[in-house]
Amino acid sequence: MESWNAQMMLDKYIYNYLVTKGLHKTAEVFSIEANVVNPTNVEGYLMEWWDGFYDIYNTYQDEKAQLSYVKVLPKLFQVKFIFSMII
Repeated sequence: MESWNAQMMLDKYIYNYLVTKGLHKTAEVFSIEANVVNPTNVEGYLMEWWDGFYDIYNTYQDEKAQLSYVKVLPKLFQVKFIFSMII
C-alpha cells in the first residue's frame, strides 16, 4: 500500500483535474515535472471541490449583484419620476 503524502496527493489531484478538463499535454508535462506516480488511481476530488466552490461563489456574486440592484432600483424610479415631471 502506498503511504499517504499530502504533496503527492495534491499533485495527483491536479493531474486528474487537468486530464478531466481535457488539458492532456499540460497534464503529461505536469506529471513529468512533478514526478506524479500512478496518476490515474485518484478520483476527481479536486474537480468536484472546484465545481462546488465555483457554484457557491457564483451564487454569492449573484446575490450581491441583486442586492446592489435592489438598492439602486428605487433611486432609478425617483430619477425617472423627476425627469417625467420636467418634460
